Amino acid sequence: MTKNILYSTIMMLLILALSSSACKSMRSKLIGYWEIYKIEEGHEGYPKEKRNKYIQLNEDNTMTGGRIGEEPNKKGRWEFNKKDRSITITSETELSDDGTYVIEEISRDELILSKGGRKVYLDHGLKDESK
Repeated sequence: MTKNILYSTIMMLLILALSSSACKSMRSKLIGYWEIYKIEEGHEGYPKEKRNKYIQLNEDNTMTGGRIGEEPNKKGRWEFNKKDRSITITSETELSDDGTYVIEEISRDELILSKGGRKVYLDHGLKDESK
C-alpha cells in the first residue's frame, strides 16, 4: 500500500510539473514582436490581408502596438490566462481591439487569436531578433 501511495504522489508531482512548464512555455512564446498579417471577419466572410500593424508583448506584461515602421500609438497591458488559453489586452486609452482573445494556435513563429467572429493571424516580424 505504501508503494501505491508513493507511486501516486510521484505521478501527481510529475503531471503538475509538466503542465506548469507547458503553461510557462506558452506564455514565453507570446512574448515578443508580432506582425498582424491577416484578419478574418466571420460575419463578413472575407479575409483582410495586409501587413501594416504590429504588437509588442513584453515580459513585464506591458505592450505597445501601432503601424509597422512608426512610433507606437497603442500602449497598455496584457495578461495570459492559462486556464482558458486566452490573452486579455487593455490599452491606456480604450480602443476597439481591446479585450480577451482565445489562443487558437501558437508556435514559435505563428499566433492565431479569435474574439467573437474575428480571427487575427500574427507572425514574428523582421524586428524579432530570436530568429
